Amino acid sequence: MGAFAGPSLTRGRKLDGAWSTSFGAHAQLSTPMQLIDAQAAYLRNDATGTLRSGQDLSIAQDTFSFGFGLHPFFLSYLRSSFWWNLLGSNYLYVGADIDRLSATVEGKEISELDLGLQVGWGLDIPLDDFNDGGAFWLGVQYRYNQYEFETQPIRALDVRQHLFFVRLSYRRNGLLRAF
Repeated sequence: MGAFAGPSLTRGRKLDGAWSTSFGAHAQLSTPMQLIDAQAAYLRNDATGTLRSGQDLSIAQDTFSFGFGLHPFFLSYLRSSFWWNLLGSNYLYVGADIDRLSATVEGKEISELDLGLQVGWGLDIPLDDFNDGGAFWLGVQYRYNQYEFETQPIRALDVRQHLFFVRLSYRRNGLLRAF
């Protein structure tokens, strides 16, 4: 379990870029040697920007996502040193999301749901010895998310997001077991 926060860039063909802050929480399960991670997350983002037509736009976004991290260098964990563990902790992220979007433009409020895909990259490193049963981990993650509005006056407004996170989590070692 953990939390994350960081800057996000929201832009589109009809939308000038706008920086905002995103934050959220995540839960993660990993296979032995972190070959694959399953990640579920909630994300909140409030962005403001200007449409190329000159109108101000604000977007409130709640995102629920479920994805997988694939560690292509997982065999480097066998070397058991900091640098090899750092290499092994790199992962490619791919996931599905549902965005609950609320936008305000020209004094008109719009609410929509959007299903989509997210792709990205991440890296997590332990802050203490994880061999003693559990540890705090510090990570960075990048995600790319895209959605489109279907309601006037911003119909067909495609939005592309670049999300950058710093993640802090606690991981407990061991197999899942019923309590």
